[in-house]
Amino acid sequence: MEQSAYRITRIITNRLLVFAVLMVACFHAAAFALAPEPVDKDSWRVRNEQLNTIAQEGTVNGNAIDVLFIGDSITAGWGGAGKQVWKDSIAPFRAVQFGIGGDRTENVLWRLQNGNIDGKISPKVIVLLIGTNNTGHREQDPKETAADIKAIADTLQKRFPAAHIILNAVFPRSEKPDNKRKINDELNTLIAAYESDHVHYLNINDRLMKADGSLDKSIFPDYLHLSEKGYRIWAEALIPELSKYVMPSERVFPPLRVNEKDWKAKFESYNRMAQQGGMDILFIGDSITEFFQKKSGKEVWDEKIAPMNAANFGISGDGTQHVLWRLEHGNMDGKLSPRLIVIMLGTNNPKYGITDPAMTAADIKEILGKLSRRFPDAHMLLYGIFPRGEEKTDSYRTINEAVNGIISKYDSPKIHYVNINDRLMNADGSIDKTVMPDYLHPGEQGYVIWADSLLVEINKYLKQ
Repeated sequence: MEQSAYRITRIITNRLLVFAVLMVACFHAAAFALAPEPVDKDSWRVRNEQLNTIAQEGTVNGNAIDVLFIGDSITAGWGGAGKQVWKDSIAPFRAVQFGIGGDRTENVLWRLQNGNIDGKISPKVIVLLIGTNNTGHREQDPKETAADIKAIADTLQKRFPAAHIILNAVFPRSEKPDNKRKINDELNTLIAAYESDHVHYLNINDRLMKADGSLDKSIFPDYLHLSEKGYRIWAEALIPELSKYVMPSERVFPPLRVNEKDWKAKFESYNRMAQQGGMDILFIGDSITEFFQKKSGKEVWDEKIAPMNAANFGISGDGTQHVLWRLEHGNMDGKLSPRLIVIMLGTNNPKYGITDPAMTAADIKEILGKLSRRFPDAHMLLYGIFPRGEEKTDSYRTINEAVNGIISKYDSPKIHYVNINDRLMNADGSIDKTVMPDYLHPGEQGYVIWADSLLVEINKYLKQ
């Protein structure tokens, strides 16, 4: 009986051990599709050791690293085709890029397990883009690649539990949709489900492709890697995400918009108007200014402003840096000689990472200086940035109010600060949709309020 009992116990024990081994194997299979492995190339090993050294030190240009980019050649390309965009728009966030050309998910996993995230490095944000080589090299099952990406994200979260991960959709590849593109699309559908409190999925592929799904060589010169224009598009999407968690240490220069067809057309039309001259009043700004003449403010403009010989140089989406560039590249050249200039600008700066009110105010001061030197006899109406957001606690509105507090001190004999925000809001600080339907742009009633203020100010200074 004892021997039988022993034999039964042994059989059960052995079977439990086999089950345990199978469970461990299944766990590892679920954790990643392929075992993490390095690349057997000297250049790869040298680059990996360089990244390990950076991780150990945890600094970039003497500052603690706040943003860490991880990926393959597309990430490494920030140091090539994207170098200038990186310098202007990403580096101020105290960022480093840990990209190695040719890497697949299993190579990145190996790097993370062998020094790339050891040491003093402690980023607040991690920008992850990986997977296209899994598709390109072997057309790997997207479920397997997705499992690897999940393992990478989990590894990063375990090492940096407070960090936010911006998980980028794998970019499109091939001139036209093909099987590899299809695999990447399926992969993106899978990894989109990884969204959580600290993992934020970002898909900009519609901005990188034409309407018919084909790729433009001006964005993807080889139908895989980004050009400077491509990095500019990526940066524009990243800046507002990075700004949620990291305050830049210096001015962020938003990517120039000269490659945007509509923006370029407007910019060039304003240059032609400047060459011709002949207007008495010049409006400079963003969409709030542009829509005064073209959209919800058009009737008000045509009735009250246009008869005073006014020109509108507003471009939707512009921040202060875009306007500075425009002024330096033709928007105030030629025969242009306005007697009065109206400026209302700055509400778009936070979306380009410029969240420090002092930086926006400094840009506005620089704009005023350029205009004063170019048109020394002109008066300038500097309007406080309009309120935005339904409630007074809106974070962007708080920034705008701080900017207004600074620029209100720019008053001088030729610069006149005007703030009509109390007329655009309710008594409790909320915004009425009849005044600002989207809580940002004035509706017709909002433009009537602005026009009534303008007429008072214009009559003061055009009569002088």
